[in-house]
Amino acid sequence: MVHARSIPLPSHSVVTRAFTTFVLAFGALVALRATAAPPTGPGWLGLRLEAATPDEQKALGVERAVPKVVRTFANSPAEAAGVKPGDFVIAFQGADIADTRDLVTRVGGTPSGTTIRIEVSRNGQKVNLETVLAPRPDQQELLRGDWVGKTIPAITLLDAQGAGRIDLAALKGNVVVIDFFATWCGPCKRLSVDLQRLRKELGGAGLEIVSVSSEDADTVKGYSKEHPVPYRVGVDDEKSFEKAFSPSVMPTIWVVDRDGVVRGAWLGVGEYATIERTIRQLVSAPRGASK
Repeated sequence: MVHARSIPLPSHSVVTRAFTTFVLAFGALVALRATAAPPTGPGWLGLRLEAATPDEQKALGVERAVPKVVRTFANSPAEAAGVKPGDFVIAFQGADIADTRDLVTRVGGTPSGTTIRIEVSRNGQKVNLETVLAPRPDQQELLRGDWVGKTIPAITLLDAQGAGRIDLAALKGNVVVIDFFATWCGPCKRLSVDLQRLRKELGGAGLEIVSVSSEDADTVKGYSKEHPVPYRVGVDDEKSFEKAFSPSVMPTIWVVDRDGVVRGAWLGVGEYATIERTIRQLVSAPRGASK
């Protein structure tokens, strides 16, 4: 005869503790997955591009205006991949790239966090690169990340107020404000009033201001004659400023210390109080103090 043996059931408190532990563990797993999830939204590669010229297309052996890399943005997926200025992007994820718009569309249509492959032509050699697309940063954040702490490049501009040229490198030793503007830009005109005041007040202490326009030289010269200012006005006639700085908003302001290092960069004049405070602090500091 087999006797049935009663099996004691766990107490209510034990069941409760076990269930609570399960819930907490499940919640932690969900939180971990959420934390580890790749960022969402359109992807960003971080390139400044221009179309290959007919001669460059011929040298590449293609009949399409493939994108030529003008620059890679600092801390971007393109920089991490090793993309270099002068590279031609000829394929994305194994598919041929038709032109600059095609590449921009393909990158923007790929979610950030995606590992992508690009093929570039570099000095006549095909190079395969891999990187992970990032979410597109805020424009202000992108500008500052790309410039603050960097040395200003050596660039010359056509002097709109005279017959010579403006050499940005020659201004080293002064605090320099670089103002990208257009003659038709309302906020640029309002900023000019403040820049004129600062130049008159701080010019003797070593403040230089250079306003730069990418417009036609005659247009800028005519405007400068009608609206004279107590600082330099340059025309980006060789497009070297555009290639180096990639300005896209007017006005854009860079503030450079006496050692030629960018200490602040702003899109528009929404933070003008901060801009002026930065200028005054740099002017009052001895050379080398901002390092």
